[in-house]
Amino acid sequence: MDVVLVQPNIVWAYDPFEHLGLAYLAAALRADGFSVDIIDGLLGELTTDQLLDELGRRDIGVLGVTLISHGYPQTVSFLERVRQAHPGTRIVAGGHFATFAADKIHAHTDVFDAIVLGEGERPFLHYCRNVLRGAVECLDDVCERGEKARRTGRSGYDLDELPNPARDLLSLALRRGAQASVTSSRGCYARCAFCSVPNFYRAGGVAAGWRPRSIPHVLAELAELHDRFRLSHFMFVDDNFIGPGKAGRQRAIEFAAAYKAAGIPMTFHIDCRAVDVDEEVIAALHDAGLRSVFVGVESVTAEDLLAYRKGVRAAKNWAAVEILERYELRKTLSMIMFNPETTPDAVLQNIAFLRWAEYYPRNPLSILNLYEGTDLLERYRAQVRGPFWDYRFNFACPQTRVVYEEAMSFCKGTLALERRLSRGDEAAARARTVLYRLRLGHLEDVAAHHGTEPAGERLARWRGRVDVLDSTMTAAGAPPAVPERRYLTGSFDEPADLRDETDVSS
Repeated sequence: MDVVLVQPNIVWAYDPFEHLGLAYLAAALRADGFSVDIIDGLLGELTTDQLLDELGRRDIGVLGVTLISHGYPQTVSFLERVRQAHPGTRIVAGGHFATFAADKIHAHTDVFDAIVLGEGERPFLHYCRNVLRGAVECLDDVCERGEKARRTGRSGYDLDELPNPARDLLSLALRRGAQASVTSSRGCYARCAFCSVPNFYRAGGVAAGWRPRSIPHVLAELAELHDRFRLSHFMFVDDNFIGPGKAGRQRAIEFAAAYKAAGIPMTFHIDCRAVDVDEEVIAALHDAGLRSVFVGVESVTAEDLLAYRKGVRAAKNWAAVEILERYELRKTLSMIMFNPETTPDAVLQNIAFLRWAEYYPRNPLSILNLYEGTDLLERYRAQVRGPFWDYRFNFACPQTRVVYEEAMSFCKGTLALERRLSRGDEAAARARTVLYRLRLGHLEDVAAHHGTEPAGERLARWRGRVDVLDSTMTAAGAPPAVPERRYLTGSFDEPADLRDETDVSS
């Protein structure tokens, strides 16, 4: 086998999904004549030993892996075992984290022969030609071991030139409950300081930071997906489905008209910014089949919006929710409840918004993750500690530390019940919403009244409410809990997004 693209069994997403990045790489390589396998240990629920056995059945020329910061040490440990079993295989990493931490990764481990910088289809293809065919091609945007990372700015190619992603594992993903994923664009025109997307694509030579595929190209892929897999729904997983300004809104409207005219019977989902939730655009998309929207709100406080460089006034978040409600669209509102400068008052402002929107997130304690390649990491550099794959920070406000720790303790105590409810019917789903409301309510209580009563008394009062819900569902026949896979390979613990990932000690 020329190339194997592998996703180790490192749980970094709560729900199963098809790894579209590996699917695009596989398609680009196959179009050039390479033989390629995709092995997804996470989607296939393979243990590390099973994954190694799968690799052991192949004579692998190049092994590619997408690196993420969560679980990075475990991925390196897995690849060291691969290196021992396949000493002649070239191991190559890619992705956002690998791009921005390439020099640090090479300094930390020698397990990687090379790291692809930025979008991978062309640089990785050139690397494979050189290694597997003896070609002598310029390896722009590839950082080999012993070199310093250098972006050339020549990887921002026309997306219509790429073959459609190889859907080797979509059937498995659908059986696991995932939705089919499609990209109609790459990048984002905004410059949010907490996000690596702007720097990832702009450093690749794309001045605007966002570039779309042509509408006919997207429609052809959607028609093929429906015909091949008989899908009724899919998800656009663009960083931002709606492009910049008037032209971006017009493109979304034109897509809606073309999609409706094509008569492809699938509903769909999009991600976008609150500022792009425009009445005319949403009306057109809804008429074409839009049924759910992920909106990056992050915060409604003026201080946070300025720090995050959102480029939007808080009122736009309320306006966006109102538009989504008018069209009865399911909504996911992304929030960053805690950052190094968060105060209890800021927490209360954000909770008030969530209550008004009648949106109760599974994890109300979402905390700012500081990633390589983000401008916000530089802002908080003096407050940050920990290895480059797991940056941590202290809260500047002592009261915020108290609020966070107490709310974290309560949330962790509700995980067993959530696991039971996740296996139930519609009644269990409604009960999960009640549980999420309790989590948000407890956080609100702590933020508003910390220091006015003993923490133990407040915790007991709220746990009593959870016990009532638990007893009600037990009487209704809710199934027993099952162990929850932690995001680190081979261990069991609470879901990753409710871990206390930040050392908040003073």
